[in-house]
Amino acid sequence: MKSKYFFGGLFVLIGILWIVGATHFLITDVFPVQLQDPLTWAQQVYFPASSLSTILYLGFLLAWVFYSYNSRFTSSSKAKTTITLWLLLFIAAIVSNIVALVLCIQFITVVGSSTQQFLGGGTFVNIPPYEFLIPLTVVNGLLLFWLPSCFLTQRTLRFIPPLSYELTTTLTGKR
Repeated sequence: MKSKYFFGGLFVLIGILWIVGATHFLITDVFPVQLQDPLTWAQQVYFPASSLSTILYLGFLLAWVFYSYNSRFTSSSKAKTTITLWLLLFIAAIVSNIVALVLCIQFITVVGSSTQQFLGGGTFVNIPPYEFLIPLTVVNGLLLFWLPSCFLTQRTLRFIPPLSYELTTTLTGKR
């Protein structure tokens, strides 16, 4: 198996582990969030939002890889014009994930067992920690779109993602 596919898959795996494990831990145990029950909120709200986020990032990544695989350019100057497309996909991935996160937070109510008796079986919604979640979305984009696209971009577009030449030559040892 080629090392570029190995590193592309490895960074996808690291991105998924980051979203599922590390951000869940950061929200529940590290960040000073103003939630009544951070663990319940992370399980009932952030986990579905992060799952949707992961699917969106992987969808944008697959769209870029499919485009790069099917594109043929006769010169590098023509291929360089696709940097705009890559940047638009990257920005669209981050923006769509922020929108998905906000929508999930706004439309999923957290049912806390400790507050059900107090509220007569009602639900509670907390002010979400957007100041922590938005930067985490950018980190998710770097781990699930930018790094894998550096290794999985095909043919004449393989050095279009920023720093892809440096990363691929450093980690794979090939030019």
